[in-house]
Amino acid sequence: GLIRVNSPSIFRDWPASLPVYLFSGSDDPVGHYGKGVRRLRDWLTAAGCRDIELRLYAGGRHEMLNEINAAEVEADLLAWLKKQA
Repeated sequence: GLIRVNSPSIFRDWPASLPVYLFSGSDDPVGHYGKGVRRLRDWLTAAGCRDIELRLYAGGRHEMLNEINAAEVEADLLAWLKKQA
């Protein structure tokens, strides 16, 4: 189900060394057109997370792995995962 995050305090125990990759479409109404993903990044940063990468795909909506540029999104995700290894 959908988890609603209304406060940065949910991340107070977040491991600071855990890398995070956030991605969304710029036209995703669920993510408030990028504002929600940016807020999440800011909350993680405030909680001390030091390794956050955020990708907003122009014109993308909610399910980026099912968009017309899914191959690009997947390649970016796989490249980020390889950097973590």
